[in-house]
Amino acid sequence: MAQDDGQVSDRLLEILKERQIITEDEFGELKGLVEAEQSDLNQRLGDLDRSISEYLAKDGDAIGGNVTYGIGDGFWFNSTNGLFALNIGGLFMFGYQGVDRDKDPFGCYDCDGLDRRDVNVWEMENRWHFKGHAFDPNLTYYFEFLASSSVSLFEGYVNYNWCDYTNVMFGKMRVPQARQAMIHKSDLTFGNRAFDGMESTDIHAGLAVPMVFDSSADFGNFVPYTDLGLQLWNRYDDLFGMEDMTFEYWMGLFNGQGASTNNWLAPACRFAFYPMGYIPYVEGDWEANEMPKFGIAWSYAYDKGVPHSDAVQTAQAWDLVATWNGLYFTWEWHRYKSDTTNASAVYQREWFLQAGFMVMPAELELFLRYAKRGAG
Repeated sequence: MAQDDGQVSDRLLEILKERQIITEDEFGELKGLVEAEQSDLNQRLGDLDRSISEYLAKDGDAIGGNVTYGIGDGFWFNSTNGLFALNIGGLFMFGYQGVDRDKDPFGCYDCDGLDRRDVNVWEMENRWHFKGHAFDPNLTYYFEFLASSSVSLFEGYVNYNWCDYTNVMFGKMRVPQARQAMIHKSDLTFGNRAFDGMESTDIHAGLAVPMVFDSSADFGNFVPYTDLGLQLWNRYDDLFGMEDMTFEYWMGLFNGQGASTNNWLAPACRFAFYPMGYIPYVEGDWEANEMPKFGIAWSYAYDKGVPHSDAVQTAQAWDLVATWNGLYFTWEWHRYKSDTTNASAVYQREWFLQAGFMVMPAELELFLRYAKRGAG
């Protein structure tokens, strides 16, 4: 636009000179003023263009007018009117799992009906996600696919920020249970969850992340990590006018294990309270916050839809989390109950402790986890 205006101004001056309305000296003087103004305008437009590019980059590198990239954030594609946005990212994990099992007291590997052989296996997992918003910044979406020998949908949902008080989410999403079940695999310190494929007692420690894969594992034997359903959720910051005090809730109806019979829906809920500030669903205090934070949460799930059975299964859990200056601590306690009309109720209980410390902020963490499972 600035270049077009400069061309018009030059042509007008040429016409005025040709018709002898202005002298040669006046022509030179006016042309110099026009060139100076045009240079200033071009500089201002360039500054504006750089400011817009920096804003769109969001701490990343601007590749094009509406394409940005940030380390750890993937590629963002944005429409010029702001109505559409798409982020493409992924996850690649390669690891080794080794389980050293003890033989029974008689020196037998399977005399008591349990497989007591050691486990040694290499594993690999690929994930791709697509997220953003469409038609309205309040209408967001998220799709994550597992890719191995075949491609399957792990999560796929649409979320609408209905009002200041709630969000409506529908599709295949995480069932709101204890904290670790809500954390994405890429943000788990050990690369796996405490009770995935564990024995009665399990201890993990390390400097790097030992990766054990859980794409098909069920949480608590019957509550899946992700399930089809409809969910309401929201987080409230500065609760009651008190700075940093935060409360969040998740409440949903899911298919549960009864999806094949369609006779019941499985309700699940989670409520969390952070008196001194919200703690994101990430394991480790990577930001090394100088102020201590902690949170407590309770969750519950109910499923009466087990196919060809009158079993009622429930799960409840308590979890605690705390961070301070590079220190991360979390504790979870779960209890599951399976009850039928023709048999006594069966209970299972499990809990774990996990702690980590950033010995080099945002670079190196020491961590330890202890988990235990049993009846009762």
